[in-house]
Amino acid sequence: MALPPAQANAPFLTHKQIVKSLEPKSYAYYLVSRQWKDHKKEYACLEILWHKESGWRSNAANPHSTAWGIPQFLNSTWVNYGYPIRPKNPQVQVRAGLRYIYKRYKTPCGAWSFWKKQAGVNLHGGWY
Repeated sequence: MALPPAQANAPFLTHKQIVKSLEPKSYAYYLVSRQWKDHKKEYACLEILWHKESGWRSNAANPHSTAWGIPQFLNSTWVNYGYPIRPKNPQVQVRAGLRYIYKRYKTPCGAWSFWKKQAGVNLHGGWY
């Protein structure tokens, strides 16, 4: 069956273009699903962790430190991981955050578990 003329001339998006257009949560789910076998569980941990940290806002700033962005990296963490300080691109923030989680905690659930232990019963501000 042939496509109608309007659709036949429509450009198709490449996989890379589609991935680049994803919102931060969708992009994070995409990356988590490629990295961890139990990706639904791991994404659930990541979703709540970054909701607590930044509300998934790419411009979230901690008024008490240099923590910034979706993963709430300190300026020194951005630099130590080879990123510019406070990158505006939320996908860069998501990639950096997942890279940090993998190196330090192995999984998002490992990071969330650590965060909860540090936060105590009120689950407020768990890295300190």
